[in-house]
Amino acid sequence: MASKHEPVELGNIERGEFVRGIGQAVQDAEKKLLEHVSEHGENAKSGVVVKIDMAYSKESGAVSLLTDIEVKPPKQPSRKKLTMAFIEENTDGTGACLFTQAGGTGEGNPHQEPIRDAAGDPIGS
Repeated sequence: MASKHEPVELGNIERGEFVRGIGQAVQDAEKKLLEHVSEHGENAKSGVVVKIDMAYSKESGAVSLLTDIEVKPPKQPSRKKLTMAFIEENTDGTGACLFTQAGGTGEGNPHQEPIRDAAGDPIGS
C-alpha cells in the first residue's frame, strides 16, 4: 500500500510554493541589486535569507515547519559630508579647541561643507 505522505524535501514544503518563493526572491534581489548599481554606480550587495524552523508539539505528535523568505536589498549609500576643523587656542584661555566656519561652505573655501541639523538643514547660514 502506497503512503500518502512523503519524506520532507524542499520541493514538497508548502506543496512546492516554498521553492517557487525562493526563486522569486532571488529574482527580486537581482532586480534590486541592478537598480541600485544603475542608480548609484557603486559596490553593492543584496541577498536572500531562507529560514526553516522545525517545531515539535508533544500534544499533537507532529512537527511544524515554519518558513520565511526575506529579500535583503542593497543598503542606500551613506550621506558622507566633510567639515574641516582647526585646532586653535580657546578664546577663554582654557586650552585647545576645534573651530569650524560658522556657516560652513564659503566662496573662498568650497570644500567646506555646512554644519547641518538632524533634518539636514544648514546651521548658521
